[in-house]
Amino acid sequence: MNNMTGEPPAKEVRRHRIFSAARALLLIACAVAPAMGKSVTTASTSLADAPLSATAFMPEETAKTTATLPGAKDITPSASKASSASDATTATATADAATTPPATHPRLSLWADVDNNFAAFGSATSLTLMLDRMKERNIDTLIIEVKPVHGYVTYASKTAPRLTSWRGFTPSPDFDPVATAVKETHARGQKVYLLANVFTGGVLRNPDTGTTFGMVFDGKLNWEAWSYGLAARVENSSSKTTETANIVPSQERPTSLAIYLSPHNPAVRDYQLAVIRELAAYKPDGIILDSLRFADIQSDFSPAAREAFEKSIGQKVVNWPDDILTWKRGGDGIPHYTEGHLFDDWLFFRAKTIRDFFAEATRTVREIDPDIVVEDNTGISYGAAR
Repeated sequence: MNNMTGEPPAKEVRRHRIFSAARALLLIACAVAPAMGKSVTTASTSLADAPLSATAFMPEETAKTTATLPGAKDITPSASKASSASDATTATATADAATTPPATHPRLSLWADVDNNFAAFGSATSLTLMLDRMKERNIDTLIIEVKPVHGYVTYASKTAPRLTSWRGFTPSPDFDPVATAVKETHARGQKVYLLANVFTGGVLRNPDTGTTFGMVFDGKLNWEAWSYGLAARVENSSSKTTETANIVPSQERPTSLAIYLSPHNPAVRDYQLAVIRELAAYKPDGIILDSLRFADIQSDFSPAAREAFEKSIGQKVVNWPDDILTWKRGGDGIPHYTEGHLFDDWLFFRAKTIRDFFAEATRTVREIDPDIVVEDNTGISYGAAR
């Protein structure tokens, strides 16, 4: 409902309408939230040939998990020999119970991000020590971040620039943490998942230098997503900000520490698929695609996004981007947006963009090894200002 009509905003009704619509259900994705010391439900997906529908996002199979207390004894029934006719019945019942497959213990995963663990998997010694400690604690899966939000990778890539130093630690350029992680986890009967942030390529502040940092600043600023909105008010400041919404590269109106890339840019998509192809060549047990989303409702309004959107709806957008949404600062000082007549089409277009890339990424991995699980850690954000 357009607030410009003077009718009540009916936020709850609108929200229910949007989220109950079949098209908006495309925003559902198979999320993975592994955490150390917790039971984890994992979902494998196969969207390579899935039709465009909400059910395309439902997992093919979900591993069942059961809570297990530390130190709990295995109480799975087992067969015992009957010592006499008197206990033959008991032995038979026990034997029948033994044919039931034992309960599967929950998968426990350790998520190792680059920001805090770059040195921990910066050498074979420290990495294998981590794996040994995981095994002692019955943690059987390592999720190792190999492409953080700044876009640099931790391995020797032919596609992406490598992270050579972080928080004062510089690993040997000859050491490949990904190859070592795959080899050593499998040698211990463990699993390894490689995590790559997809549609991010920089950070606004490097912890070592305090300056902007990331691959987007290496001559790829045209890969940025573009943000449409009002400038945020500065806390403890009496200075006025412009009340006219405009479209600028995302780093000029940051809504998070990470700088997001435009999924509508063909060069961005091709680049990310090339990285995913490299990761699949390592033959891990799984690949998790993180940051596979837009930064927020303000993104992406780049020229590439407009071109792709107009193609998807088969018409030119006369009032770009107001036909999608408009911004106005409320009495609380917070920017609020009002939906235009193309808002629902825009949401569907955004969802389809992400879904289509995930399907293509899945196909890319399957071509190399169909047994690699492809997972998606995603999210949606319309912001609090509606």
